[in-house]
Amino acid sequence: MNRVTVLKFGGTSIQDAAAIRRVTDIVAGRKNETLVALFSALNQATNTLIRVAKKSALGDIETARRLLDGLLSRHTSLINEVIINPSSRSRLLEKTTDYFHEAKNLATGLSLTREFSLRSLDYIVGFGELASSGILTASLQERGIPAQWVNAREWMVTNDDFGHAHPDIKILPRRAQELFFPILEQGIIPITQGFIGATEENGQYTPTTLGLEGSDYSAALLSYALDAQHVEIWTDVDGILTSDPRIVSKSQPIACLSYEEAAQLTLFGLKALHPSTLLPVSEKRIPLRVRNSFRAKSPGTWILPHEQIKETPAQSIKSITCKKNVTRITVHAPPHHVPISFFGSIYELFNKFDVTIDLVTTAHRHISMAFTETEETAHMLRELEIFSPFVMQRNKAIVTLVGDLASQPGSLFEAIFRQVSEDRISMICYGASDNSLSFLTCRDQADSILRNLHRHFFETAEEIPQEVKS
Repeated sequence: MNRVTVLKFGGTSIQDAAAIRRVTDIVAGRKNETLVALFSALNQATNTLIRVAKKSALGDIETARRLLDGLLSRHTSLINEVIINPSSRSRLLEKTTDYFHEAKNLATGLSLTREFSLRSLDYIVGFGELASSGILTASLQERGIPAQWVNAREWMVTNDDFGHAHPDIKILPRRAQELFFPILEQGIIPITQGFIGATEENGQYTPTTLGLEGSDYSAALLSYALDAQHVEIWTDVDGILTSDPRIVSKSQPIACLSYEEAAQLTLFGLKALHPSTLLPVSEKRIPLRVRNSFRAKSPGTWILPHEQIKETPAQSIKSITCKKNVTRITVHAPPHHVPISFFGSIYELFNKFDVTIDLVTTAHRHISMAFTETEETAHMLRELEIFSPFVMQRNKAIVTLVGDLASQPGSLFEAIFRQVSEDRISMICYGASDNSLSFLTCRDQADSILRNLHRHFFETAEEIPQEVKS
């Protein structure tokens, strides 16, 4: 048996009948490869199921049922449009109806207890992936492609951190290989789900999830478990771009990135990949490719070990990204505190509320930290105010340049700061990684800075394509 290629398709890639047919064509065109395919829920289905859980816990069962009826109607319409064989269509309609009937029962239970828990939420939101992957399995089978539906909860073993469960990386390879290899050896394509998993409690398996947008991470973990040849993340953009196309109209696809460069991009605003995706593939040096299911012939972006990428100095900057909704606080250590111990207490507070610090700078007796606002930050700031006074600045943004910045730091930094010389920037951070330079600016200046930097580094010279080393 050849080494496996893992394909993951996101919600926009299967959002309607035309999209499902495109995905079916993509898989059908790769008959000579050993494939495993993972699917997300239909576009926006997970958000709807989250609303179902929240409305139910508030006692608004009528709205919850109406939302579930709408989702079921969307799935049944797709099935009727995509699946032609009457017996296949009938079986799939029955199975899909069962999923949403079970979801209604769970919603009714939540409306009676008025208890919203991440455990219950994980159970309800998983029906989106179960239903969508069933449709794709039947669509492939109807095209004569041997495909078999596999429940991800049988192989994605996690802990019980509901809402953001962590995979059991020791058990996962054995469980996945025992489940997938016999299917693959028969020439059948296993079809499974991203995002969802299960934890074992007293011999019973309870549904979990890897957190929102966790399907990319699922694909990477499965690639790790099966020692895959490579993994492909299929989405609705032509790979990873040189900047956000909603802000910079001339953003260009990037041919290749290193794991380290891609990791920096996920930390500072890239939406094309889940931040945890690169951990398992980089450990086993499994190539990852981001592709566009709406333009299947587009080459997309390869993410590879650094030494496999051939570069020239002109390509030192690969991408410029921006993270908005950022807040900066500056805390001063009281005179009677030892600064290093005081700073440690501040970090502990951030950790307590699970708030990620994006940028940090320190001086003798004060520390500045920039972070993205979440529901938890308000609680954290109230506790911090009791602990120590601080100065807060909202409506900030972090601009980050990613690439091989160590190759020619002097000329690069000169060029960067020349472009932002008239803008107010602060918290300049470089050194922890040679692959990124970040700074803080006002949110209303960020788009202009992004466009100016992109114009200088990508639009003023002829692009030199990157090559993968042999």
